[in-house]
Amino acid sequence: MYANKLFSMLFKNHKELLVGVILPSTILIVFFFVMVKNYVVFPPSTLFGIVLLPYVIVIRRSEGKSIRYVFIMLILLALIWLSGLNTLIYLALVIAILFLIENSIGKTGILCFVYLIIISPIFIYIGNFVGVPARLELTELAGSILNLIHINNQVLGNLIITDTSEFSVEPACMGLNMLNISFILAIATSAHYERLYQKSLNLISIILYLVTVFVLNLTGNLIRILLLILFRIPAENSMHDLVGIFCLIVYVLIPLWFLAKIFYKKFAFAPSVEKKQLTFKFHGIILNVSLLLVFMFVVYFVKTRAHQTSFMPSSCDIRGYKKSMSANDVIKFENEQALIYVKPVRSFYGTEHTPMVCWIGSGYSFIQVKKSMCHTKEIFTGKLIKGKDIIYCSWWFDNGTDKTIRQLDWRWDVLKGAVNYSLINVNATDEKIMLAITSDLLTKNIFKAY
Repeated sequence: MYANKLFSMLFKNHKELLVGVILPSTILIVFFFVMVKNYVVFPPSTLFGIVLLPYVIVIRRSEGKSIRYVFIMLILLALIWLSGLNTLIYLALVIAILFLIENSIGKTGILCFVYLIIISPIFIYIGNFVGVPARLELTELAGSILNLIHINNQVLGNLIITDTSEFSVEPACMGLNMLNISFILAIATSAHYERLYQKSLNLISIILYLVTVFVLNLTGNLIRILLLILFRIPAENSMHDLVGIFCLIVYVLIPLWFLAKIFYKKFAFAPSVEKKQLTFKFHGIILNVSLLLVFMFVVYFVKTRAHQTSFMPSSCDIRGYKKSMSANDVIKFENEQALIYVKPVRSFYGTEHTPMVCWIGSGYSFIQVKKSMCHTKEIFTGKLIKGKDIIYCSWWFDNGTDKTIRQLDWRWDVLKGAVNYSLINVNATDEKIMLAITSDLLTKNIFKAY
């Protein structure tokens, strides 16, 4: 009896929220997870971001309701129909939820949209996209600073070798984890000041704000690396994490608190008050239902069609290896010496799964990644460790005609009409064998029919 009374009171007081936002959003999210499997991952930073999400969503009721997101939604659905990209489907999901909020309750700010991207797989993909080059640049910079303070060192890829020890700049040290947390807390801090001052930042101010957070993060992260090297703190030492937390607090979070306050005092503006509602309640419900149905129809059609569409190369063979198909249209070649993966990328806009994603997802850790020259070709090489298991690997992009590790090069090549590329990943427990196989493959066209 009491439960029914409580539910009735909640429904009466929060009808727009429950019917207009929570119910349709729940349906959309469940549908997304059913149709787009193995896309969303939940690292600690994402879970942390989800916990803070209710606080970050600032709804400005005084500005009235809005249907502005419906136009972006229609463009995204058209692009999804043409490409079928999971990333676009996720973006459409985010836009759909923001539309439900704005059409039912009131306007949200740009920071809300940015936040949903930061806690999404899109940000993780961007991190993996720039991860290896960023780590190599950060290692070079740290090595140069050590030379300036007369600490002799040698930089090999992401490895810094001093007279007394070796230090590997890993993903956590590179700053992507710290960067994710920094952006999450930056937007949460912004939400605090938006509520406090009842003002909002414009797009230019938001970009400047986030760029400043990025610079603070890189500075704190670089100091972290230098401290770990100077005090010879290995990754397995508990002080390794404490130094990271210290640098995050001192060089990022404390300046960030004052930075956000300055931005909202200097650059924020009071939102306009919209006395008229843009939609009637009944019209709003019709729009919400229509959007939900169109989204579900397009995604269902695209994902069903995707099962009938193959982006595999017409021919792919490596002599001396047993060939099989792995998950997600990945071709696997294996023998007693090595394991080779050929991972087709559907187009110039497609995402690819480097060993940085796949092997780490299997519990391995990279302790050494670098650019290497092999048979006049530039490739990435790395060393993977899981307990006592050690795997040496190499990878590059290949379409039979050209071989490269440069993302922009192969994407531009495909955009101009070249044959789609595949990511080639060679793995072996012996480094010499891995390099020998890599050298051999770099001289061949494995996509040529024999």
